[in-house]
Amino acid sequence: MAFLQKLLVAPASALALMAGAGLGLTTLDVAAARADALLLVDVDSGKVINEQNSTYPWYPASVTKLMTTYVTLKAVRDHRTDLASIFTVSPTAVAQQPSKMGFKVGTRVTVDNALKMLLVHSANDMAVVLAEGVAGSVEKFVGEMNAEARRLGMTQTSYVNPNGLPADAQITSARDLAILARALILEFPEYDYYWHIAAIRLGKRVYRNTNKLIDAFAGTDGMKTGFICASGSIWSPPRPGAASG
Repeated sequence: MAFLQKLLVAPASALALMAGAGLGLTTLDVAAARADALLLVDVDSGKVINEQNSTYPWYPASVTKLMTTYVTLKAVRDHRTDLASIFTVSPTAVAQQPSKMGFKVGTRVTVDNALKMLLVHSANDMAVVLAEGVAGSVEKFVGEMNAEARRLGMTQTSYVNPNGLPADAQITSARDLAILARALILEFPEYDYYWHIAAIRLGKRVYRNTNKLIDAFAGTDGMKTGFICASGSIWSPPRPGAASG
């Protein structure tokens, strides 16, 4: 069995949060933005700065992985696991559709590396690795995802899987994504580097973050992009002092 012990990371910097179907935006762009749904809020207060169809139901695509990250970091905080814990790639993880790392069954990865691959390469197989490692099964982990969504007040969200691959019952809204993003930012400031990473290197291969703004726009921090045909493109790039979903 292979053991992936360390990834070399090239981080970016900054913070603000925007998710909407179609566009990745900055605070300066929001007035002129055209998107199916967006919500711009102040991170600290939760005050709404701008909104457009913010309660409109939408498929979350890979932005789902923000909740996978939230549940995993909460498990670390609750001492159910830690970042150095080693999880094993299962046949279920291998069977996931791209994008994925493509590791063989039995490959072992740390929680730390799995989170980096999840958020940078949007690796669907790593979402399953984390789900099975944290909760024992994908089904139990998804139950935790939905429980946390209800606890946070994400009333328009339903999860079916931990990676955002197409599922009719997996839905969210810009409002709920903003709630989730604020929870990550405010509850886990010590881990915010995970959504700042511009690239990771595994051997000779470099994986650039799917959020191209991290490299292209100075001061961008993350958090996550997503795309499936049903949802279009969803972006959530944060900047200091503002958050949107």
